[in-house]
Amino acid sequence: MSGQSEQSLFFVTVPDLRKLCGVFLSCQSCSDGDEGEQRNTQVKTCRELLFLYSDIIASPLLDSNGEIIVIMAITFFKSGTIQAYVQSHGLQLGLPQRVLPGTLQLCLSYSIKARLAPNWNRAGQYLIAGKDFLSDAGKLIGIVLDLSATETQLCVSVEASTVRLPPAVLEDFDVPPLVVKYFLSNKEAVLQNTVQNNWCYVLPSMKKGQIISISRKMPQECPFRSYTELQKHWMSMYGYHLPPLNEDEVVYCSVYFKLLDKKLFTYPLSCIRTQPVQCFPRVDLQGALGSFMSDLRRQFEIICGFPARMTSKPCYHTTKLTRPHSQLSSAGASLLPRCSPAALVSAVQPSEGRSQPAFPVPKLVPIFKNRSLSRHVNVTKILAEKQQKKEEVQNQHACRHGVKRSHPASCSPSSPCAPSTILPPSSGSALHRVSLPFFKGRKGDSDVGMSTQQPPHHTPSLVTPEVPRNRGGDVFTSHPKRPKVAIQDVDIVKYAKSNQLAKINMATLQAWLRSQGVSVRSKDKKEELVSKVMHCLCEP
Repeated sequence: MSGQSEQSLFFVTVPDLRKLCGVFLSCQSCSDGDEGEQRNTQVKTCRELLFLYSDIIASPLLDSNGEIIVIMAITFFKSGTIQAYVQSHGLQLGLPQRVLPGTLQLCLSYSIKARLAPNWNRAGQYLIAGKDFLSDAGKLIGIVLDLSATETQLCVSVEASTVRLPPAVLEDFDVPPLVVKYFLSNKEAVLQNTVQNNWCYVLPSMKKGQIISISRKMPQECPFRSYTELQKHWMSMYGYHLPPLNEDEVVYCSVYFKLLDKKLFTYPLSCIRTQPVQCFPRVDLQGALGSFMSDLRRQFEIICGFPARMTSKPCYHTTKLTRPHSQLSSAGASLLPRCSPAALVSAVQPSEGRSQPAFPVPKLVPIFKNRSLSRHVNVTKILAEKQQKKEEVQNQHACRHGVKRSHPASCSPSSPCAPSTILPPSSGSALHRVSLPFFKGRKGDSDVGMSTQQPPHHTPSLVTPEVPRNRGGDVFTSHPKRPKVAIQDVDIVKYAKSNQLAKINMATLQAWLRSQGVSVRSKDKKEELVSKVMHCLCEP
């Protein structure tokens, strides 16, 4: 497997949504407190629920006063387990609601990625293999996992890549070597307003920010007092294993994000990157994909207490037409008719049915025919007869008014003219033709005149005889090229908080995501772009 990365599609049966219910949990104690602390409590509570109860799935909600959406079986809700947890943690429990496919997709996506850590850790849109990836400067395995849910099944898209995510060092920020040496030898040293190349990307979101200062001690604005507390925070929030370092070995960075006002966030240098995720051409990733699928299948064995079934072999996007008999011969073909357009962007083809069909597929060549004309037509004769009828009508009109009309193409008196002769076609297959130059008549005259001689001072313009439009054949219509969509000048955060991101065009969403260091593809749907924006805003 070499070349560009390829999406592998798997399908999972989902429980009957009528047997599930969704409830909202909210933390009343932190609803009026600090926004950052509220967000931390929200995520930690959600992850604690996921690891305490395997029969539920959940996800934190952006800008919802710390709310969490939890999906479970109706029987689990009636057991009182979730009510006991809510009471013991001082939470508020909402009324049970019907589960929609979009809500199921949101909770499954967050829950699976949370439970896959630390074997697979989030870095931007990728899941990076290995709990020690933070200190690995070599090539790693990166997986892009996307889910799309319908009423009856789940489409799981898996794309494996070779990536590189080298940790940052002080020299990357153009700090002089002598300054670096002094900084590392002095516990009280702080690099502030001297960092020239201060742009960075922070894990796990890979959001772009600016480094304001670099210090050897924990900054005062940080809510933690030691590196050990910071390690526990990253483990409970993201499932990250920070490198085991002594207190005097840690370097801290204060990072500023434009969209988050003037608040500074503290990151260990091990979670700072100077470049986005670097992708490389694929080599042999079959083993890596197999390892990931083994971990993923364990997550899909049971969904909300109900057994689920995942297809064993992948399907792939195809741009070729597949014959029906080759599809029926594939092992996974029986699953395809049940896949809705929401789950598949394009047609899919099972892996064992990807070989060429036994019979060559003929090329489709358009044939243009004029079905309304069944025989050859002498256009010259038709025009001449038309002109003759017109002259007869004009002469009759002139006789009634006592005026003799001359030939419309007559020459001047000093230049004698000879009448044109038109020969009708003979009984044979050959046609006798006479060359007749055409020229436009007087203004307002829709007919075409004929002349055997042109005035020397005038160059007539040629007029092509009109061909009937309704030929009875195929009609090919060309459409004008769509104008390029302009990028809107809007506040993405404001629209996100009011759940109105759908009003923003795709070009604006793509430009904003790229500015935040998030990779986007041209084939991404608007719903996918909105989801990426929401995820990007959820985690600083």
